[in-house]
Amino acid sequence: MKKSDSAAYILLVILIFVPLPRLSAADSTSTSSSSTGSPATGSSSAGSSSSDAWTIAAEKFTFVQQSGITKSESAAAELLPKLILEQLAENLERMAPVQEQLDRKQYDFQKKRLDLFLQLSKEVQSRDSLVLGDYTDRELQKLLKSEDEKIAALKKQIADSLGQEEEDVKNAASGIARDEER
Repeated sequence: MKKSDSAAYILLVILIFVPLPRLSAADSTSTSSSSTGSPATGSSSAGSSSSDAWTIAAEKFTFVQQSGITKSESAAAELLPKLILEQLAENLERMAPVQEQLDRKQYDFQKKRLDLFLQLSKEVQSRDSLVLGDYTDRELQKLLKSEDEKIAALKKQIADSLGQEEEDVKNAASGIARDEER
């Protein structure tokens, strides 16, 4: 193998995930004064449980062939796990891309519109059933007018939902383009 293929010598970064033990009330008062509260650095806040507080550690890269390793390769093998841990510590919250945020909004709009369409279908069936009922002309016109108002309100809500979704797509276009450039 060539020395330029130093990546081939690297086996793995071993990340060890170890849940922190639960703190009792007595332990939390003595520990909370020295704790920084950052789960990524291994400390725990007083109210956290073992299911949400983890210690993350990384080990130096190991090489398959120990002979011929340069100082820079050895330094990189030690530095890379540290850099990975720094990135994990800094980015504790995931930043969703604009496209994903838009997809979530569109999904919500689709669910809302589906409900509105089902309500619209129900109201149309209700209006149609009035014609078959035993009503006087005046009562029938009054009931039909009431049902038509409900149907018009549902159609307006559907149109508003479509308009809002279209506006969100337009607003997100520049953010999506920015994300694609990265």
